[in-house]
Amino acid sequence: MPLWPRSSTTSRRSLARGVAAWIGVGLVVGGFAVPAAGAAPAEPGAPMVSRTAAAGDVARASSSTGMRYVNTASLVFRSGPSTRYPVVARAPQGKAVKLLGKSSGRWVYVQVYNKKRWVYSTYLSHKRYVASSTGMRFVNASSLNFRSGPSTGYSVVTRAPQGKAVKLLGKSYGGWVYVQVYGKKRWVYAKYLATKRYISTSRTRQWFSNGRLPASALCTVGWRWRSTEKISCKANKDLTRLNSAFRDRFGSNIPVDDGYRTYAQQVDVREEYGYWAAVPGTSNHGWGAAIDLPDHRFHGATGARYTFGATRYEWLKKNGPKYGWVNPAWAQKYGSKPEPWHFEYVW
Repeated sequence: MPLWPRSSTTSRRSLARGVAAWIGVGLVVGGFAVPAAGAAPAEPGAPMVSRTAAAGDVARASSSTGMRYVNTASLVFRSGPSTRYPVVARAPQGKAVKLLGKSSGRWVYVQVYNKKRWVYSTYLSHKRYVASSTGMRFVNASSLNFRSGPSTGYSVVTRAPQGKAVKLLGKSYGGWVYVQVYGKKRWVYAKYLATKRYISTSRTRQWFSNGRLPASALCTVGWRWRSTEKISCKANKDLTRLNSAFRDRFGSNIPVDDGYRTYAQQVDVREEYGYWAAVPGTSNHGWGAAIDLPDHRFHGATGARYTFGATRYEWLKKNGPKYGWVNPAWAQKYGSKPEPWHFEYVW
């Protein structure tokens, strides 16, 4: 039986061409070439060339024009509206770019460094944020407002007392800086932050540096384990309250193995433990606001009572925050530096 009706010359020719094409190259189905037996496979990752742009790459007119500003530390600009296109420029935080009224999805067409480029719009802002200092600062007002944005026009979302530590996040706008306080990201007026911490001593209130607190700013922990330890007087008051509850539960005192560290002691610890110790001048031990319990690696059965999952550790982790003492997230089981023996005082 013939492959096509005798009466259809056109059909015979079309099918013949199709058979020849399949034998030599492969069958074409829905625009995709299916290789014939023995044909070499396509190069892995090689894109198909088409006259039609991909759906996500279709540029459309956009009503947005005007200036925008880079709101991340370093932003890449591309030759087209997706990550498939090569990077053709980079710009730092605060760099101004001009919107050209064209977009593709969340990508926008802009002018930067006098060239026309594409960039992902999430990383552009109406306000000009510039790179600023990082590190720790301390509240130097009796009570300081933190806001949801960089002006008094934004709502107050939290307050912090004098001496509270905040972390600078490297972004500023006018006289306002972006910080982390109480684990949240907020804006605050930079004028009311200081590089030194305001600490109440037994005699007066003064500004002091980490690891250089005077004796009058420190109080002796009221019970002794291996040696007499000192911490800040405010922290000691709440530790005493926590210890009372701990003793009621377990019949013994919290074994404090380490407390305040001078700057020189922090240098020694850093040299001995490297990455696992804080950079000198940044440790909460230097503020008299941290204690270490026995480490199970060096103190056997006693230390084992204060490791992850142990009853006493879990009790302290749960109840410590009621008295201002916490096992910080970075020191917990899945933190960056797991230390079940380390507790810090939250000012």
